[in-house]
Amino acid sequence: VLFTKQINFITTKNLGFKSDQILVIKDAFLANKDPFKQAVQQIRNVEIASFSNTVPGRHFNDQGIHVQGTPPSSNYAHVFNGDTELKELFNLELITGRWFSEDSEKDNASVILNETALITLNITDPLNTILDKGSWSDHSADQDTVIGVVKDFNFKSLQWPIQPMALYTGSNRDYDNAYLSIKISQS
Repeated sequence: VLFTKQINFITTKNLGFKSDQILVIKDAFLANKDPFKQAVQQIRNVEIASFSNTVPGRHFNDQGIHVQGTPPSSNYAHVFNGDTELKELFNLELITGRWFSEDSEKDNASVILNETALITLNITDPLNTILDKGSWSDHSADQDTVIGVVKDFNFKSLQWPIQPMALYTGSNRDYDNAYLSIKISQS
């Protein structure tokens, strides 16, 4: 009975993102990632492909983060770096603001937060809020502007509460695009 309840729980729990029909290739280090991604997207039944530094259920690095003009603190956010297709790939729900645009160089200095990050950082009006990356121990902080907020989703094990997350994109980000996630159509 307990086993059946556990299986039912993990198969019916709303994680806040959709992982159905997604194939993940780990350690997809590619010098020419864009042409490779375009070639993958031409394969029959491939709906979308997206590079990222991690995927839900795997390890997320974290960084110190605080609102500009407030004292540096020990607040942190887990970092999810990826290309502009992450929202569509995982069906993430944007609550306010906008998603990253491939055409916007300004998005290299932009961030999208989850709901828990807003609470942790005590942000009530998130759009255009400027965040300093780094914490009390990091004096080399740079700044990002909040352009959107995503609904919280379980990116770690269900035994952990949802934690603050900062989503980034852009070529200037320190990420290695170690994962290529490919959404396959059911037909």
